[in-house]
Amino acid sequence: MVNDVKIIYILYMSSIRYIPLGHRCHIAQILQLNKLRYEALPFDNIIYSFEGVIDCLQNNFINFFPKKINCEYIFVGTSHPEADSNGNRKLFRGKYGCFTHHDLNNELIINQFKKRIQRLNEYLSVTNDEVVFLRTVMEEDEIDLLNKFINSVKTHYPELKFKIFLIYDNKHIPEVILKYNEYAYIVNSTMTTLDQNSKTNPISYYYLFNYLKNIQNLNDIKVDDLFNNTCIIFKNDCYKGYAITNLLPYDLNN
Repeated sequence: MVNDVKIIYILYMSSIRYIPLGHRCHIAQILQLNKLRYEALPFDNIIYSFEGVIDCLQNNFINFFPKKINCEYIFVGTSHPEADSNGNRKLFRGKYGCFTHHDLNNELIINQFKKRIQRLNEYLSVTNDEVVFLRTVMEEDEIDLLNKFINSVKTHYPELKFKIFLIYDNKHIPEVILKYNEYAYIVNSTMTTLDQNSKTNPISYYYLFNYLKNIQNLNDIKVDDLFNNTCIIFKNDCYKGYAITNLLPYDLNN
């Protein structure tokens, strides 16, 4: 009951809106489990590179979908909820990522994504809310793209007040939140899920969300430890979370 009260307090008293940016579906699911996800947005349940997110912001999502809608079939076993009778699931890969939960040959699905894109763009353009973007790391060098992301947001949504938390998942290094710059924080917070087919553990990223539960506005984010002063080597655990094996989650030519 105490936990329920805290969650409700976050929901109604916080001026912050949390927006998931991938790289996979689990971060959106954790937001939903914490009652911090209010509506469907374009990066909720797909696997997408950080470079692709930035490209979407810079180019109004013109490269969001694969250029050619080509359905591939990946064997995941007959017990998988999205598998067909032969144990295969559909996969649609593009230049920046892949769609594993959605059939892009279905026009209704395409239109749903277009509505999500419009919803996100309109919200970021006019909101008075403060925004925290949450992004789990797909490739270890995503830190190098942080300033490009920040500048893209500032260019296209100049009135937006925002921060971004870039989240690594490695049980072999300390769980920590470090300040990268005025807009960005580097996090190691473990997910405790062993493979992509597992259901999202409700206590995944507990270290981070235990910190965020006390944040009511951006000024409450007070992290004194600096990323530039750390000797921690940030990288993901051996599990990258691609949802597929022996195949990259993107097709650079599509």
